[in-house]
Amino acid sequence: MRPGGQDPVAFLYFRCHKAAKLVYANLYLIAEAKPVRPMTPARAAALAKAMAARRTCRECGETGWAELPKAHRTCEACLYTAGLPADSYLHDYLIGEPTLTAAEHAALTEVSRTR
Repeated sequence: MRPGGQDPVAFLYFRCHKAAKLVYANLYLIAEAKPVRPMTPARAAALAKAMAARRTCRECGETGWAELPKAHRTCEACLYTAGLPADSYLHDYLIGEPTLTAAEHAALTEVSRTR
């Protein structure tokens, strides 16, 4: 639904503590709302392009099947090439499989505790 040119009948204000800001929303009557405009081929193509950009590595340009983390948008291979440590949590996050055995992980944890 979309407002369809009508004026808001009420305003909703609330404080988002996580973002530390005041958020507001305009409220409209559903009875006067109009249906959502249909998706045009141009809008569908633009949306598909934007979604593909979320899966594209910024380093090598490869497009994967899963969305890459927003912080770096880098694929697993490029992270490895860049020297990402073997025990980094990003490996598990990107491919969904542990890169260390339980014994290797325990040894790394033990080394970090002794420091």
